[in-house]
Amino acid sequence: MSNRFKRAGICYGRKFEKHCNFVHMDNELFLPLADMDIRHGETILDHGCRNGSFTLKNLVTVAEEKNCKIYAIELSKSMHLYSTEQFSHHRITYLNKCFLDPDLSFGEHKINKIFSMYALMVVKDYRGCLKKMHEVLEEGGKACILIVSKVDTSFKFMKHLKEHPEWNLHDEHLVIPDWVETYWNGGNHTEVIKDAVTSAGFTIEKLDVVPRHHDFASKADCAEFLYAGTMTCAGEHTIHTLNDYEKIQQEYVKFLSENFPNSESSNSEFRMEYELTIIIAKK
Repeated sequence: MSNRFKRAGICYGRKFEKHCNFVHMDNELFLPLADMDIRHGETILDHGCRNGSFTLKNLVTVAEEKNCKIYAIELSKSMHLYSTEQFSHHRITYLNKCFLDPDLSFGEHKINKIFSMYALMVVKDYRGCLKKMHEVLEEGGKACILIVSKVDTSFKFMKHLKEHPEWNLHDEHLVIPDWVETYWNGGNHTEVIKDAVTSAGFTIEKLDVVPRHHDFASKADCAEFLYAGTMTCAGEHTIHTLNDYEKIQQEYVKFLSENFPNSESSNSEFRMEYELTIIIAKK
């Protein structure tokens, strides 16, 4: 790994962590740990662990109490780099791999519980990932799936990067999930998500849909968080330097100004509205 990419990777992870206190607050409010029934000696998989902060802040405590092993998998090289340098722990093994890689292995461990937090909306085959979750889980195992099912400040910018002639980014990882197209067209996007989970073989034990919002100090802060957190997997395939990162972020701020003018308050705060869909699914 080049020093330049390493610096960019640390930058991505740090920018994400800088603004994600509200994400940790959402986890404290809505993470249904009790419903997951984590037992002594089980193996937990954190699918799409981003920069590792969720894994450390939310799963390590229960892993210590229950003597559990944690595997945390992340496709983004930059986020993986940050997690291994900033959030290492003896209970956690971080893997920088694609979840759908046929060679993915957890050694002698069997996966009993899966947490997929904020991941399925940025993978190129979320239905395939759900099927793989069902495949790797032990019979009777559970998956906690938290999806940001609506966040137009992110999804519409992805669409902009794909369609705008100046950018024309057709990276396969620059993903707009089918449920987003469904709600843009006036359909029931929650039913699309439910269908994906049950079609993978799961039984849904619990499903909650929660509207949320967060006030960033500025559009620039919102853009920094969204790009670093929700588009890193796409971005690092096409944008490899810090200079390019800043160029994309400037475009993001311009896009927010032009497309979400009513989200900015008189004191320059920028409100990001989003929706969480939280699912407990059992094999």
